[in-house]
Amino acid sequence: MTAYYKWLKADGTTAVQGATWPVAVGEWTPAEMPVLCESGWHAMEERNVIDHLPPTIGSQLWRVSVKGEIVKGADKIAASQMRLDYMLGVTTEQNLRLFACDVAEDVLHLFEGERPNDSRPRDAIEVARRYANGNATQDERDAARAAARAAARAAARDAAGAAAWDAAGGAAWDAARDAAWDAARDAAWARYSNWLVTRIESGY
Repeated sequence: MTAYYKWLKADGTTAVQGATWPVAVGEWTPAEMPVLCESGWHAMEERNVIDHLPPTIGSQLWRVSVKGEIVKGADKIAASQMRLDYMLGVTTEQNLRLFACDVAEDVLHLFEGERPNDSRPRDAIEVARRYANGNATQDERDAARAAARAAARAAARDAAGAAAWDAAGGAAWDAARDAAWDAARDAAWARYSNWLVTRIESGY
């Protein structure tokens, strides 16, 4: 049985339209004609959770059930009715920073394959993890980021260097997307979505 997920903003409104969720947790929504991006009740599979991540801290990730007519799109579904089953957790600065470190580390081998003796990106990821957990200062993080950016500039025309720039510089979303668009694109993107869900569900 397919598991479906839905993002709501911190105030409980829908992530795109900003509409208040109309029923209590565990209750079914009113029936609507499902048309992707137009009407019906929208959700996604786990592999697409990252595609719809809201930009605001405190966003809620819910497991949902659907029934009635279901229309499937490339990265979402629209259903006639939906029910909020339970909230897995919310986005925080900590769990998003740690997720970014996870993704950065996943593409780090691209840089280190070309520059095995340059530890600056790896060091930056380690400092970023410590910062997310409250064990590094802002100055330490800034210094590590600057060093990682210098390392990336040294390999600016190299694809691995570009990935390391994104990963260590704090824009790991771009590195994740770049890594996902290779021969294993779908599997890689699904893996990152799973990591994000796990981070949110664990609380850190």
